[in-house]
Amino acid sequence: MLRSGDRIGKAEIMASFENADSNVEPTTVYSGEEIDIRLFGDTAIVAFKLVGTPTDKSADKDMLYYFNTGVFLKRDGVWKVIAWQATKIPPT
Repeated sequence: MLRSGDRIGKAEIMASFENADSNVEPTTVYSGEEIDIRLFGDTAIVAFKLVGTPTDKSADKDMLYYFNTGVFLKRDGVWKVIAWQATKIPPT
């Protein structure tokens, strides 16, 4: 189980998709707010707030918030992620 501050890479992220059961309802639904995209030729910087909303309103779960910044590079006409940073925003 990941804890706040743990670092993960592409292999761990991709494995989580392979092990996911598509028949299970998600416990949290994610969306983006305050989205800012800046293009610099073949490079794009994307910054946004990721918001996690619990699907079970009867459960005592808080909303989750993360600051996210991604760097994309266009290679052979395809945008590819080359760097990503996510920081959990503590509850207020």
